[in-house]
Formats: sequence, C-alpha cells, structure tokens
Amino acid sequence: MAALIEARELETHFTIRGSFADRLLGRGHGFVRAVDRVSIAINPGEVFGLVGESGSGKTTLGRTLLKLVDPTSGTIEFEGKDITRYDEGAMRPLRRRMQIVYQDPNASLNPAMRIVDAVSHPLKIHGILEGRDQLRTAATDVLERVGLSPPEAFLEKYPDDLSGGQKQRVAIARALITQPSFLVLDEPVAMLDMSVRAKVLELLLRLKQESALTYLFITHDLATAKFLCDRIAIMYLGKVAEIGESQPIYAAPKHPYTQSLLAAIPQPDPSRRQVAELPKGEIPDAARPPAGCRFHPRCPKSIGICGWEPRDLIDAIEDRWATLTGESFERERSALGDLSAFTITGRAITLGGDRPEETKHLIGRVLDDHPAMKDAVEAVEVDGGRVSVVFRPAEEPPLRTVDRRDVACVLYPPD
Repeated sequence: MAALIEARELETHFTIRGSFADRLLGRGHGFVRAVDRVSIAINPGEVFGLVGESGSGKTTLGRTLLKLVDPTSGTIEFEGKDITRYDEGAMRPLRRRMQIVYQDPNASLNPAMRIVDAVSHPLKIHGILEGRDQLRTAATDVLERVGLSPPEAFLEKYPDDLSGGQKQRVAIARALITQPSFLVLDEPVAMLDMSVRAKVLELLLRLKQESALTYLFITHDLATAKFLCDRIAIMYLGKVAEIGESQPIYAAPKHPYTQSLLAAIPQPDPSRRQVAELPKGEIPDAARPPAGCRFHPRCPKSIGICGWEPRDLIDAIEDRWATLTGESFERERSALGDLSAFTITGRAITLGGDRPEETKHLIGRVLDDHPAMKDAVEAVEVDGGRVSVVFRPAEEPPLRTVDRRDVACVLYPPD
C-alpha cells in the first residue's frame, strides 16, 4: 500500500540569533534541531501516533508535514507528490486535503467570530462556497456530524459561550468542512476534562470511519495513544527512538525511553504495580543535543558505547557536589578548581586546580560512581599541571528492526 504522506530524512532546524552583542561581534548562530533526520510513512486510513515529552519535536514534525513550517532538509510526499519545495501558492490547493486540530481551542478559535462564521470560513478562503445560505447550511451539517446537536442552537453563539469540549468539537468541525484526507491532531484532548476526553476520542474514531480519514495523532500520553493508534513512533529530542505497530510496542517495549514512558502510566491494580526506573533529570537543550544516543544522560540502562562526552563529566561532578556537606564540598572544589574554567577540545576535557594528582583521584571517584561513563573514557592523564580526560568517539545508533518494530538503541546491535 502506497503511503498517503511520507517523510524521508526530514530535518527542521530553527536559528538561534543570540544577543545583540553576539551579532555585533560576528559570533556564529546556533540551531535548535527540533526535527533531526526523521523518516515516517503514514498509510491511508491509519491512525499514526507520535508520542514523547514536551520538547521532543512532535508538534514541529506535524507542522512540517503540513508545510506550515518549511523543512531544513529531507523530503515530504503527499498523495504521491513531492511537496517539499512547494511555496504557499502551490500549497494552497492542497490545504483543503491537509488540516490540523490544535491543542487549545481557546487559542485556535477567534473569540470575536460567531461559530457559523468560524466553521464556514475555510470554505470562503478556498472559494468552495460563498453564498451566505450555502455557508450556513454547510456549517449546520458539519456541526451535526461532530455531535453539536441541534446545530442551530450553536450557529449564532461565540466561543466563550461554549464549554471546553464543545469548543474542541467546533475546531474539529472547522477542520473537516473542506473534506480533508489527512488530519494532524495536536494533543486534541489534552486541554479537556477527563470526563470529556473519551467522548471526543470516540468522536474522532467515528469520523475516521465515516470519512475515510487518516490521522497523525500527537500526544504525550501513551495510554491515549494505545486506545486510538494503529502504529506509533516514540520521539525524543527530535529523533525517533522506537517505531512500529502499537500492540507489540505496548506488550514489550524495547527502547529504555519507551519503557520509562510506559512505566509512568498509573496502574490501578496494586498487584500489577512495579518499581519503575524513570528517567532522571529533564529533556536536554535541543540546541546542544547529547552525542550518540540522545537519551543516554537520563537512561537507567546506559552503557559505555551510548555516547558519553566531556560535558557529561561536568554534569556528574555537579550532581556529586549537590550531595556533599560544606567541608567535603570545599575540599573537592579546591582540588578541581572553578568548573567554569574547564576546556573542551574535541573528545577531551581539561580541568583542575593546582593539585593535579588529587584532581585525577577525584575524577576517578566520580567515574567509579558512573560505571557506564567510566567505560567510555579512553584515558585520564596529567597534562601540564592539569588533568585531561579523553572519551571514546560517540556514534549515534541507527534504527534497527527488533521484534516487529524499529529501535534506535545500542542494546540491540546488528546481527
């Protein structure tokens, strides 16, 4: 079966302009790698889930597929056409076929527009219908389809007159009125009360069956994705960590990040509760993603080849110091000197004060507390009165097929 929409090696980066002083001095700009070499294919009639924490690049990927954001590189094909370099004029006829429902209906609906105008407005934009009576009839029909009944009771109202669930149904109606084939659902139930979420999800499934729709369902909630999605892709920091059919992934997740997300789902049955190995810390800065596997600094199952690098050593030292008492902290800080004065050259970091042998011993103790990082260290040497720590080269794990899904993790080496 040919994919309805397919992305190959897709990248979407955003420039960091920096301060005025940086620009004045000609310092180089950085980039946020929101989407970094992602390849996915979504088949007609499928509900494809995109799951991950905030900051993982889910929404940017969805917006890039719709060409609401231009990709930095890679290709996008929709209904067999390469739309990667389409400008807005070329995209306009396709907008009828590609729509989006945003997370917050309070932000996506104009509070000054009546419901009838908000829902029917896409028909005017695309020149499908123009007569007032025709627009009103079309709005009435689509409001009925999304469960706002009787629709006549809603046409003259404004968004502020509606509940959260009703507003989201209006947003769904507006997206459906042009009869699209592909719908990006960007956390469409995240802003709704728990009592309303199930009804909206059931509505989305019913509409998919009635209109042969294809969904990209973006969510941070694996439990919701399990209810709705045929296949899912787990995203972390702009990359796909695991992708495949929902059932095998939920039954036996392979990537440690997927395992952590599933472990975080509340389990109502006390007999099935287990002690979960949850990720430590927060998702890193996408402008400076970790080397190798991007999840490795937070991974409870990391090993030496995951991609450890010099800045991981600094993080480990700071974590250690956070647990020390005043006297112990001052002694170690005196041995290591000012951490802000370290020097990183490629895979090596040089640091320390005026007692290099003591510094070397202290670094050894830090590495002993982090055996996976220690295994990635190539050498610890005294160099010109300071201590140099050299790490092995880091390689990013590619997606490999493991038990009916693709996983990007060094725990699953090639056969």
